[in-house]
Amino acid sequence: MGKRLSTGEKKSTICGSHANPDDRHIDEKQAKVLKELVEKHAPKFAGEDGQPNYKAVYGELYREFDVNSYKLIRKEDFDQAVSFLQQLGARTRSRLKKSAPRAYRNEVYGSIFAKWRELGRNKSEIYEFAQDRLVIKRRIASLTKLGPNQLNRLNKELNKEVARKRKK
Repeated sequence: MGKRLSTGEKKSTICGSHANPDDRHIDEKQAKVLKELVEKHAPKFAGEDGQPNYKAVYGELYREFDVNSYKLIRKEDFDQAVSFLQQLGARTRSRLKKSAPRAYRNEVYGSIFAKWRELGRNKSEIYEFAQDRLVIKRRIASLTKLGPNQLNRLNKELNKEVARKRKK
């Protein structure tokens, strides 16, 4: 969940309907990463016209982090925002699972690695984590070697780890 400003903290300068981020907020490079994730997930929220629904994705992000512009997300919340957007894409997975299995697997991989980054762990460590949590005897060198049920179980295990971290 996004962090809200305490009542004593100064908010960013707002001019009309435009927000002016300052050094407490994400930089341009981080903003670009978030924008690219929004662009990636917007087609999954398309309406009947088939057009990508950017407004829906940005709206979810704004509500989660209590901002009126993604550029007002605080620097310390950047990794959490990335993870949130990756997980937001997971809401459309059930449709992809049957119609586009490869896209479905890619969505699950993205979600797993986003959570792993949020936990602050190295990419190489995820294979040992998966082997341990899924009780697999053989060494795992790639998540592509896991079946769909194993990927889903790994994703659920990571959900638990992220929830524990957020409670602290």
